[in-house]
Amino acid sequence: MKSQHIPMTGDEFQRLPHRLGWKHEYYGDKAHITPSAMAVVTASLPVTRRPVAAPCVLRPPSENDMNALIPAYYAAFADTIDYCDWEMKAIVKAAQKNLTGFFAGARGRPLPAARLAVDAGKIVGAALLVEKKDGRAFLDLLFVIPGWRRQGVANALLADALNALHDAGYPELSSRFMLGNEASREWHHRFGFVDRPDRWMAMAYYRHYQHEWERQQASGALSPAAMAAVTAQRDRWDAVIEELDALARKEGVYVIFPSLD
Repeated sequence: MKSQHIPMTGDEFQRLPHRLGWKHEYYGDKAHITPSAMAVVTASLPVTRRPVAAPCVLRPPSENDMNALIPAYYAAFADTIDYCDWEMKAIVKAAQKNLTGFFAGARGRPLPAARLAVDAGKIVGAALLVEKKDGRAFLDLLFVIPGWRRQGVANALLADALNALHDAGYPELSSRFMLGNEASREWHHRFGFVDRPDRWMAMAYYRHYQHEWERQQASGALSPAAMAAVTAQRDRWDAVIEELDALARKEGVYVIFPSLD
């Protein structure tokens, strides 16, 4: 995936729809659309038992899977916002670092609940979980290779992992994703993860809907009902920002991101 640098006039830029979780800037007679690295969402869901409908074999990973995991990681992430504008060699290097870090416990103790999805000996997906220092379960990595997406692999991986977490007594599972990764964002929400709002996230949503409100107000293209829906979303996130600011003032601490250490 690449950033976009599109020649256009200033008026055309004002009418341009914005992508949630991306930066939209105008200079040099071009629109520059790049990932917003700060727009990262923390989400969580209660650990409960779930049915597992797997289209392939699920099993725990081991360090012996490293050589097979790296190309799967690359295939899964190469076309996402997470590695926007990265060269292939850099993504492969990141895959090696992140996977080695998982097995070495660099980001938390690897949990036995971690799962791989395997078909005919080939890794097609992975859900790698760790335990943070405070004892929380965290979804360190979740990916499915392109040819196996939309077949229920991610759901099966995490459902099986949740069952193992439930048996081990973990009450909650946390995760993080880039707001601009639409597929990841929508999957997390469909699966039942609930976002934990922080100010950066709330501002990203507010600015997105404020721009859409201004754009549609100028064009007059939306029906009154659709315009009301955009207005309601803008006002909702404005209220969240006010709540977060009030809480920060009360506690005397300005927290942008919750700690995951």
